[in-house]
Amino acid sequence: MKKLFVMITFILALLTLPVSVLADVTDGSTTPETTKATNGTSFIIDNAHIYDGMDKAYKDGYTLTVKNGVATVVLPLTSNSEIKDNIITASPGLGDTAASPFVFKNYQKTVKLNNNVAHGGASVATYLVRFDLSLDSGRINGVYPLTMDIQATGPDGTPVQQTFTSYVTITDGKKPISTEEPVVEKPTSEPKLIVSGYSVNPSPVTAGKEFTATVSLKNTSTTKDIQNATVTVACDSTNISLQNASDTFFIKNLGKGKTTDINLKYKTDLDTPAKAIKITFAMSYDNAQATALTSTGTISVDVKQPLRVEMKLPQIAENVSAGDTLPLSFQVMNMGRSKIYNVRFELNAPGLIPT
Repeated sequence: MKKLFVMITFILALLTLPVSVLADVTDGSTTPETTKATNGTSFIIDNAHIYDGMDKAYKDGYTLTVKNGVATVVLPLTSNSEIKDNIITASPGLGDTAASPFVFKNYQKTVKLNNNVAHGGASVATYLVRFDLSLDSGRINGVYPLTMDIQATGPDGTPVQQTFTSYVTITDGKKPISTEEPVVEKPTSEPKLIVSGYSVNPSPVTAGKEFTATVSLKNTSTTKDIQNATVTVACDSTNISLQNASDTFFIKNLGKGKTTDINLKYKTDLDTPAKAIKITFAMSYDNAQATALTSTGTISVDVKQPLRVEMKLPQIAENVSAGDTLPLSFQVMNMGRSKIYNVRFELNAPGLIPT
């Protein structure tokens, strides 16, 4: 297969037709490609000699060198006709700036026809084009096109233009995104906001009186913060009214494992039944990724009714005889709103003996 390729290259050189080379740094293969020539003047690759920067001649499969962050391309050219002043201009085309592995800068240069020394000592009249192209540190592995635009002027002043295309294979860069293994994050629990404790003062609460409740809210997560938290409080008794300006409290941020307190002030009326009153907390908050989360909590407040007992004294005659027995009836009245038990009276009446 390689002998056939060399034969084709040799015939093309004899016919002075334009050729270009495909240079692949991994397999060393070369493939002719169509190039553009104008006005019958063509540049031809010297495929028989090895110049400085080349590992082998083009006919033997010259490959571009990639080493130490630099891609080196050597293109020895001859012309099938006279070139004005024997000067050409070479400009490498580095491809799309968003995807190219090269560092973009002005690499254009003029090259004169010189007798260049090839390996083995042969002196060959060529336009020896060489570029050492810096590679970007973030380059991605893959095969990239590299064009070499050659411009010159014919003896009659007509412009001459021809393009040669090579391909550079990058193997020392980063893996392409599509082939990189996806990063799998270890799942972690979302932060939880809970009621971690509370205190009521005074306790128990006497109906008709005011009381305060200090409630502690805790972010139980050891890895994630909480932000933009709103806490709304509600009571299951209509006899208790919140004295704070609002029933909703805002917490801008609560770090992992941190606790914050909110203070509630309530007033009870005399009709508040003697029992445990429930105060609930509806909490809404965000995690670090602004994902909305919710939780709830409850505290219990014991309420007692005040004890109010009155006694109605019996009517006793102004004058009684010694030795008389006097039946006395006492009336006890519960003036409060809860039951009372074990009512006990002590009667102290000098001269009266209880029977």
